[in-house]
Amino acid sequence: MFFKILFIIGFFIIFPYLLWKKSEYIEEEEKKKAIPNLSTALVGLIAVIMNADGLATKSELTEVKTFLLQRFGEKNGKKLLLLLKNKLQKRILNFRPHCLSLNRNLTYAQKLDFFTLLFRIADANEGISENEAKTLSQIARHITISSSDFSKLTSQFPSFYSYHRNRETWTYTPANPKWAYETLLINEKSSNEDIKKAYRSLAKKYHPDKVNLKDHEAKAQAAEKFRAVNEAYKYLKKSKGFV
Repeated sequence: MFFKILFIIGFFIIFPYLLWKKSEYIEEEEKKKAIPNLSTALVGLIAVIMNADGLATKSELTEVKTFLLQRFGEKNGKKLLLLLKNKLQKRILNFRPHCLSLNRNLTYAQKLDFFTLLFRIADANEGISENEAKTLSQIARHITISSSDFSKLTSQFPSFYSYHRNRETWTYTPANPKWAYETLLINEKSSNEDIKKAYRSLAKKYHPDKVNLKDHEAKAQAAEKFRAVNEAYKYLKKSKGFV
């Protein structure tokens, strides 16, 4: 009877528990395999940014080469450059595991330093494109770059916001006089006081100190709107001659 009870306990309790622990262990090991090592992750994210605008240029490669040789030494740096060459041949569609590797292996200061490199790479090819800006925003979220640090970086690289302008049907030039009125949400019949009132309202709404957004891309769009509002107001003040 005693052995029968032991058999029942073992078969219905202990054995299922061991199977569950084994499957849990296997799942954890598979997750570890899915996350690349630090060197691969760094090179992978560099490749993601270089491929983001569809063109890996010599100026971008110069930024990367300087970083890798300085941080990893000539021997290891050259190995990583060869790895980068292979990574550039095929687009990395899911780069979140690469970001997880950075989170596991780097301090926040090290991540911020590397993220600054990604900005320099994106900016090296005649400014930051729309897709590069979106990719940088996604990476920032995945490696938990703070909103304040992200804002500081975007202020250092004004081209981060330029793609918004390129997508608009109007431009920031007198060639289309209506752009300033449209930006301030008023019309050409508006008085000088109406212009001032519209400007104050929108500037307050989109001012960086007033906007509290956790989404980096939404915050960037608000900052771009604030810039546009200021440019529109300056243009109307000059063209209409009021103070």
